[in-house]
Order: sequence, then C-alpha cells, then structure tokens
Amino acid sequence: LQPLSLKGKLLASFFGSVTTRTAGFNTVPTGLMHVSTLMIFVLLMFIGASPGGTGGGVKTTTLAIFLASMRTMIYGQDRVSLFKRTIPRKEVRNSIIIIGLSSLVVVLGILVLLVIEGGSIHDMMPAMFEVTSAFGTVGLSTGLTPKLSPLGRVLITVVMFIGRTGPLTLALAISANKSAPGLKYSEGRIMVG
Repeated sequence: LQPLSLKGKLLASFFGSVTTRTAGFNTVPTGLMHVSTLMIFVLLMFIGASPGGTGGGVKTTTLAIFLASMRTMIYGQDRVSLFKRTIPRKEVRNSIIIIGLSSLVVVLGILVLLVIEGGSIHDMMPAMFEVTSAFGTVGLSTGLTPKLSPLGRVLITVVMFIGRTGPLTLALAISANKSAPGLKYSEGRIMVG
C-alpha cells in the first residue's frame, strides 16, 4: 500500500477487508503484502461472511455467539445472551463445535500441506493463507497454489470442500448412524489451565 495515496490506501484496505470475507478479488497483489496484513486477511477469511450468503468461513454470527459464550463462562453466568436476547444452548454448542472443528481442519490442513510440500518456516504464511483461503472458499492466493504438487492441490480441494459444506454438517453426516449409549459415567475432575 506504500505507493498509494491516503485515499487509495483507505479504499484498498476497505476493499481488502470486504473481499477476504466474500468475493476473492484483489486490487493489490496479495503475494507482495506484509506478513501482518496477510495475518489479518487470514483471520477475516476464517471468520468469513454472514449466514444466508454464499461466502464461506465459520460465519460472523457463529463467532459472535462463541465470543458471547466465552464472556458468559468468564463471568460465571448461566445463560448466553446478546442484545438482550438469550441464545439457545443448542446454538451455543453448535458455535463452539463449528469453531473447534474449523480450527482443527485449518491447522491440520496447514500441517499436511507443509509436510507434502516439504515446507520450511518461510513457507508457513503462504501455506496458512492458501489453506484458510480454501477453507473460507475465498479464492485469494499469495501465488503458492500454482506451485503445489498434485497431492497438495488435492489437499486444497478437500479443505475447500469441507469449508463449503461446513465442518458441523460433515461431522453430523459421519456420526448420523452412531447411536448414543444410554450410560452416564461418574463425574471426573481434571485440572485445566
């Protein structure tokens, strides 16, 4: 953004923040961006669009419910609420599952891509960007995709499929035939944190 005027910088920044969540167009070469800008783009691509549209990611409402549930747990409250409305427990549970599974898919995707392509620490940001872009079905690239091996491209395609169908949908489809046992185990106490 350095050679741009102030107006150009603001316009490119606004366009970049919108396009990373929906369209995948770029006005500034993505591969030439600073690492901190790419990291912000990765976060925006992971969050994605709002529900009801064709954009990918975990969705803005899922993130809002997840953050509200964290706030509720930190303050020791019983019910998650937003804008003077109580959020149903099922929606809270689903948002936590979606964030967790999505994070797992993206992190494992990055790890497997680095292993497949023999990546080093310098390849970490491009790999993170490509996998998150695929998961969010954004379509942006730092230029790594054409250089990937056939197996790396298959991985990106699989991550894109998971991101488009949604991790929760896939998890429910896989576990649909498994019946829950009628057992209740005694409570176990585990130290965390």
